[in-house]
Amino acid sequence: MKKLLMMLLMAVTASTAFAQDDVVKQILKLKDYKQALNLLNSNLNGMDAEQKAKCYNKVVDLALEKIQEEQNIMASNDVKKENVPFDTLGLYDATNAAIEAGLLCNQFDNMPNAKGKIKPKFDANKDRLYPQRMNLINGGIYYQEKDDLKKGFEYLARYVDSADAPLFKSFDKAQDANLTQIAFYAAVFAYQLKDMANVDKYATIALNDPERGKDALNLKIAVAQENLKTKEDSLNYINTLEGLYATDKNNDIVFESLAIMYSQMGMNDKQDAIFAEKLAADPDNFTVWAMRGQSAMIDQKLDEAIGHFHKALKKQPENAQILTWIGACLLDRATQAEERALGKTGRLAPAAEAQILPLFEEAKTHLENARRVDPAREKSKWAYPLYRCYYRLYGANDERTKEAETYTK
Repeated sequence: MKKLLMMLLMAVTASTAFAQDDVVKQILKLKDYKQALNLLNSNLNGMDAEQKAKCYNKVVDLALEKIQEEQNIMASNDVKKENVPFDTLGLYDATNAAIEAGLLCNQFDNMPNAKGKIKPKFDANKDRLYPQRMNLINGGIYYQEKDDLKKGFEYLARYVDSADAPLFKSFDKAQDANLTQIAFYAAVFAYQLKDMANVDKYATIALNDPERGKDALNLKIAVAQENLKTKEDSLNYINTLEGLYATDKNNDIVFESLAIMYSQMGMNDKQDAIFAEKLAADPDNFTVWAMRGQSAMIDQKLDEAIGHFHKALKKQPENAQILTWIGACLLDRATQAEERALGKTGRLAPAAEAQILPLFEEAKTHLENARRVDPAREKSKWAYPLYRCYYRLYGANDERTKEAETYTK
């Protein structure tokens, strides 16, 4: 009985092997890469590594034929100045399928055979596929324009990820001028898709991009801030920022983020330490004086805040937010002085008015400058304090007051 069972098992195994050989033969006879891929995916479980590599290579062959067909039409149009239609979507999808199949082919092609030896047969795919990666960028842009961010992200991510694929190890990715920039756009797409893990992954790759490095860092910081739910999260985030700051102390984004976190976590000694360090190297550092001014303003230490903001303006005299803050502080200081001077009588002595009116005028000047540099109020909220200045200086019926009031609604 045992011998009979073994014979039956061997017969089943043999029939399965023959069946898989038949599937491989069917795939190798197909003319369309989509059909080949569908048939392959339906029969993967019963194939050995050698069969899988052979079939994935066939998918690569067929997809490259589709790519070449469309590229030939495009080239002919350019030479003959014609407008023969070509399959743009088909070109991009074939590229995506070709590279994915090529990477899988390489994976199985480098597995040990029945004798335990590795004898790759399809190494030539690296030279066939590497130049086609550019189509992934175009495909990502194409799908973005079609409002299909998920598909666009898939293409851009495959472009970036494939740079590290074993199939392309002979190519120096440091020579890929597009890599870090495409990584940044992959991070942006991931952010719009709320895929925060991939935002951080691709933004990290984009940090070294000469044009988008700072934007990539902003994305990483934004993601980290959104994930702060516990004290432990905040402390871990501070550790991350401290690590980044230690490697690049000239990075204003990291410095400002770290200073803000120190403030929020009550780590005033640490904040004072990095402020002192920064001022030792740059006595007019904008970020330090702006943050010190904001902190003093919140604590209603108006004279101190005004002094700090003036130092910030030395570095950025056209900063709308600082102009607004200093104007608001001067306005509050003038209003408080006026209320004290009025006292119980409700009358303002000429001597007191001579001291107080210049404060309102100075506040007005800063707020008008804020309006000049930020007329759309995109960076600062100058409208209400400017209205209050005009109301105090010119009265409710003055045209300047009425105009300023319209901006507050």
